Amino acid sequence: MKTFYLLFIVFLLTACIKKESNLHSLKISKNPTSIEFINAYRKAGLAIQDSNASQFLNASKTVYNFASTNPDIKLLYTSALVYNDKHEEAISELKKIVKYPYPVIYNKLDVNYREDLEQLIGYDSLVKFSKQYTNPVNNSKIAYILSEKGIIPEGVAYDQVTKTFFISSIYKRKIIAIDSSGKITDFIPSGFDGIQGVIGMEVDPERRLLWACSGWYRMKKPNKPMDEYSGIYKFDLETGKLIKKYLLQDTVDRFINDVTVHSNGTAFITESLKGKVYMIKPATDSLELFIDSDHYYFANGITLSDKDKHLFIAHYSGIDQVDLSNLKITRLKTPANLTLNSIDGLAFYNNSLIAHQAGLGGVYRYDLNDSMDSIITYSIIESQNPYFEIPTTGEIAGDDYYFIANAQLRRFDEEGEIFPDEKLDRTYILKSNLEKKSNN
Repeated sequence: MKTFYLLFIVFLLTACIKKESNLHSLKISKNPTSIEFINAYRKAGLAIQDSNASQFLNASKTVYNFASTNPDIKLLYTSALVYNDKHEEAISELKKIVKYPYPVIYNKLDVNYREDLEQLIGYDSLVKFSKQYTNPVNNSKIAYILSEKGIIPEGVAYDQVTKTFFISSIYKRKIIAIDSSGKITDFIPSGFDGIQGVIGMEVDPERRLLWACSGWYRMKKPNKPMDEYSGIYKFDLETGKLIKKYLLQDTVDRFINDVTVHSNGTAFITESLKGKVYMIKPATDSLELFIDSDHYYFANGITLSDKDKHLFIAHYSGIDQVDLSNLKITRLKTPANLTLNSIDGLAFYNNSLIAHQAGLGGVYRYDLNDSMDSIITYSIIESQNPYFEIPTTGEIAGDDYYFIANAQLRRFDEEGEIFPDEKLDRTYILKSNLEKKSNN
């Protein structure tokens, strides 16, 4: 019997080693590429200025092919169809848009795009139809209030062993800890060991580590001078000691954004500006390219399924799923009335994905099918909460979801200077129970 248990342990260890060794760099390419998308978007804008209808339509078509379920992209394309007197096609597209159950659609149609689209027959009826989705859904309650202003928080991590939450600060370049009693302290001080804005984070409970992404993006005047780079820091959870930092040294135009950790210790990391996914394997302990893609425009949220079989990567065009047993990559399918575009924070809970879609007005839960390659339905965790000002990310603790309500990412002037304290709010961390699903 002892021999059996010894062999069983060896088998498990071998399986873990094999699972890690199978990981290698993947190359995926799709048309149009991210660069073609960006260029086409610019051409569409120039075509509008030049009143060039055909160029507007051609450029909008390329943009549409890159992110066809994105409401803003669909509306741009619909406007181009109207501009080219293709009203029948425009109405067909608009009928799809108004079925999106996101509160921002009504305002976009009633205000932003009315002048462009109101000539379409039945437009007002379609706008009225979209209004049904504007009712707030407020199921969350305040869990913590951070009174310090100017934090500009982004990431949340949770240590299930000590019941401690960690909140990252972009502007003050530090990590805040909230212990099980609710006491708030700095886990690391501002600018610790050259750290830039702290973005996504993740706890490795078994190895007692805290992984923290670091970078600076769009904020021109940090509170302390620093070099320009992006990378990820690995801290000892118990002591706060920096174990190692992994930097992309060529990185004025790179942005390490979010991280998730496999049970074997491998960290998977998104880089947004070039749309890559990196990994750090325990055996090599270095930043390696995992997914080299030409279509991951602004790769952002990243998470693993239960038992670590699937890796999910959110980017501008949707969510890709990687089957880690064979490294097959597939784009998650969705019902026609849903979109997985422009997701920031991403978490996995009971065969569902929790997605922060601030641009669509809320935090949503998307239920997956058994093979985890398709979304089958959705529910609203929180929508149009009065505390919302760009809800960025959150973390699961048991059956509760804790998330940042007001990151205040736009509280900067045109020169990149942060607003004075009197124009900033305290940070609200909300809590929502996931056992009982919210109403659609």
